Amino acid sequence: MKVDYNQDFEDMMTINDLCDHLHIERKKAYKICQLDTFPAIRIGKQYVIPRRLYLQWLRDNVGNQILL
Repeated sequence: MKVDYNQDFEDMMTINDLCDHLHIERKKAYKICQLDTFPAIRIGKQYVIPRRLYLQWLRDNVGNQILL
């Protein structure tokens, strides 16, 4: 996936946004952020997720089982 720094990092999500969107608990959201294929950025103890890359990750994984 080609990264466009101007567009990809314009709108960021938090762990809470991820929980709300996927209807999951925080513990699972943190596990997802730790996956090698997931587009999360760790800043200190917090994760931020570029929304466009996250949505692309979802599209790429439709039909796949994500084992945590």
